[in-house]
Amino acid sequence: MSIVGRLRAIILLVYKRILSQPGLSLASFAGLVIAMAITMSIPIYTDAVYYQTFIKSVVEVDTSGATLPRPPFAFMFRYGDGLNNPVQLEDTFGIDEYLTTSLAGEFGLPLNFAVRHYRSEPYPLYPQGAAVTLDSAAAVGWSHVSSVTDIEEHITLLGGSHPVVSAENDEDPMEVLVSRVLAEKLTLTVGDNFFLYLRDRNSDGIWVTISLPVRIAGVWEATDPADPFWLVRPAVFDEHLLVPEETFIQRLSPLIPDEIYGVVWYLVFDGDNVSHSVVGGLVERINSAQQRTSALLPGVRLLVSPRDQLVTYLRDANILNALLFAFGVPVIGLLLMFIVLTRVLALEQRRNEIAVLRSRGAMRLQMIGVGLLEELLLGGLALLAAVPLAVALANLMGQTRSFLNFGSEAREMRVLLSPTVLLAGVIILLIALLAQLVPTLGASRHTVITYKQERARWQQRPLWQRLWLDILLLIPVAYGAYLLRQQGSLAVMDNEISRNLFENPLLFLVPSIGLLALALLFLRLMPLLLGAVTWLVAHTPSVALLMAARQLARTPGLYSTPLLLLVLTLSLSAFTASLAQTLDTHLVHQSYYLVGADLTFSDFGEDQTPGQEAAPGSGPNWIFRPVSDYVQATGAQAATRVGAYPAVATLAGNSVRGGFVGVDRFDFSSIAFWRGDFAGESLGGLMNILALNPDGLLMPAEFMARYSLQLGDVVRVVVDAYNYRSVLDLRIVGTFDLFPTYVPADGPLYVGNLDYFFERAGAPFPYQVWLKLEGDAPVTIGAATVRLPENRIISGQQRPERQGIFGMLSVGFLAASALTVIGFLLYVLFSFRRRLIEMGVLRAVGLSRGQMAAYLAWELAFLTLLGATAGTLLGIWTSTLFIPYMQIDSGPTTGIPPVLPEIAWSAIFRIYILFLSLFLVGLAGMAFSLRRMKIFQAIKMGETA
Repeated sequence: MSIVGRLRAIILLVYKRILSQPGLSLASFAGLVIAMAITMSIPIYTDAVYYQTFIKSVVEVDTSGATLPRPPFAFMFRYGDGLNNPVQLEDTFGIDEYLTTSLAGEFGLPLNFAVRHYRSEPYPLYPQGAAVTLDSAAAVGWSHVSSVTDIEEHITLLGGSHPVVSAENDEDPMEVLVSRVLAEKLTLTVGDNFFLYLRDRNSDGIWVTISLPVRIAGVWEATDPADPFWLVRPAVFDEHLLVPEETFIQRLSPLIPDEIYGVVWYLVFDGDNVSHSVVGGLVERINSAQQRTSALLPGVRLLVSPRDQLVTYLRDANILNALLFAFGVPVIGLLLMFIVLTRVLALEQRRNEIAVLRSRGAMRLQMIGVGLLEELLLGGLALLAAVPLAVALANLMGQTRSFLNFGSEAREMRVLLSPTVLLAGVIILLIALLAQLVPTLGASRHTVITYKQERARWQQRPLWQRLWLDILLLIPVAYGAYLLRQQGSLAVMDNEISRNLFENPLLFLVPSIGLLALALLFLRLMPLLLGAVTWLVAHTPSVALLMAARQLARTPGLYSTPLLLLVLTLSLSAFTASLAQTLDTHLVHQSYYLVGADLTFSDFGEDQTPGQEAAPGSGPNWIFRPVSDYVQATGAQAATRVGAYPAVATLAGNSVRGGFVGVDRFDFSSIAFWRGDFAGESLGGLMNILALNPDGLLMPAEFMARYSLQLGDVVRVVVDAYNYRSVLDLRIVGTFDLFPTYVPADGPLYVGNLDYFFERAGAPFPYQVWLKLEGDAPVTIGAATVRLPENRIISGQQRPERQGIFGMLSVGFLAASALTVIGFLLYVLFSFRRRLIEMGVLRAVGLSRGQMAAYLAWELAFLTLLGATAGTLLGIWTSTLFIPYMQIDSGPTTGIPPVLPEIAWSAIFRIYILFLSLFLVGLAGMAFSLRRMKIFQAIKMGETA
């Protein structure tokens, strides 16, 4: 047979193998599509988010300091402006050719347009017939002669016409355009004749003077000053005499040896197809272009370019890519495990077929080639189907507010299928090929005889158990947990590991690896557990229960993969759902903690001595509205005053800088944000202590321990409020660990009675007003500074890394749950088909359909309950162990207030509902199969595997 014929036969065989197992092929195809889509959605989302950030960050600042929005891929090369000596026009030809013809190809970007601006040095402009004097008193002004490429298409003539091109030997005046500003300033009109007094050194170094007649051909103004065409603000050309570029080159240039006082090349490229995968090379080419232009014309500077923004874009995109891939590893691993499960199930159905083919002369290479070709065909189709799904998932990630909450406003997404995106899909395909190759290699070793011999032997333990992989994986997990626990929930990391999830995704990988290790350990111990269960149920009258227990205890290898998939899905779901809920709650708590209440603003009152310096010994003189007025004006439930001022305490001969916070003890406890772990006593109890002690002081417990302070000690606190210093001798009456708005990194906090402070100071000072709002009713405050926790919450929820991570976890959870259900149902189906002979024999020896259904139901129930229980317990235990040390903020507010782990019971309950449905569907499928099974057919079929 020819090679073409063999190839055709192999392709036909692959096609028939796919059609022979449509369910498995479709499940494998779905798993590949979802795994590829999730993997490819990461670079799509990352690139889209940070490309928009890059676009918004490209703002050019011109020499006058005013900002001028630029196209994102605009470049400006400039020579002159008094920083360099004037040069001849011929000196610019080399760099001009490089920039206008070669640079686009070097950058690999289409050139939208290029603008070239020549400028002479300023020359005096004289009326026609005026006498020229050395002091130029008769000059009406000084002007540059300039040319700008295609400027006539971007200006509007208010009078006159565009100037005609003037050649070198023309005797007619050189026609110029003047701006409306210059025309009004010098009272110029169209048709006026002047002359420029050109004075320069010739090539011999001798001063020469030339009178160049000029005529005003027209008056112009910019059609659209915000047009991307403008290399600088149009107002820069107000003092220039504009001529066509040909006139500058042919008429003006021959008259002066060094005519180029300044030249600018402004080039705008099309960067719509730029992705972060090519940004690194583009930055290198920009640096190379800068060096090349400096060599062609020394003194040229690259004034405008997106280089710095591109570097930031590349850095942020790479970081977020690494983060999302790290968070996606467990999810993608589950999806790949599902793919492996379907491939193994498919291969189990074909092992006898492969053995027969090998016995009839088929080579191992042919068997492997058939398997790989089948996977390539499915993988190629899956890659095509995964692309639109990846785009949809990336858009969904951009709308993520929290875990399984996609209510955020959709981001503007630029979808670009970069090489990185396609590479991510190809990597999944290669992993799938490997998943197909490994079991096929094992199966292709056997002929019919060796295959029968292997089936007759007791199955050996899986490779991971023989290598003790579960125990080995626990070592790094235990070390990571040890480090986190040693550093404490409020400790600051010192050169070890960062607790910020956005900076250190290993914090997520460590518990994920721990869940994998514990799940594997659970599978190792399962036979022992099921052996004990079998011993127990042997003392019960239930035959079905005993048979199910013995079946699972004797054949652990048959259910290890689906059970591992079930345990990992449930444990990871419980952990990720709890992590997301905890971080959401922490964002809310931290926002309210740092603001202090539902709404705060500063009341500066009315200063009765404006513009006067405070005299020594004199007190302040402010007048304030009653706080009750703000309650009536805003509709709030309650309001309280809070005074926050710099303060210094004298302790053990040292001056310790911190902050003094004075509170209204009667209202503060009902308005301020408070959590039970902030202090050993409730906020109401602390306020009651202050009420009984007007000179009382509350201090951080850790600070008191550092300075060996005790309750009852008197501390001198000097409060510096608006240049007035007040000395307070306060007695320590209570302690706290945290207090609303208190950040330990900023120094200690001294909390006392606001009225007592005002009494000792002699008058009230400006203070903050904290409000407790009534529901979600809008509040309008006329104060200049208003702080709302909701603003910080919304800003935190819209962080690209947070949206990406929560979106990845949400999408992964949904995909893993769905595929786990499918995988488990496939296991139930093929387990029944594999044991068809056993089912027939049991029916033949007298078991009724009800007993058979009970037997299979107990087996399925054992697997489902064991997997659900183990997965839930592992997820909850891992959440309690690791979540308290995970942060999403950085800086001095890290861990303020501490993260309190919350178990997402609602999400876990939804998972139970899902798998209860799985159990019922599987049970119904087996019952239906039992009803259709014929005893004589099951026994007559012989071996079905």
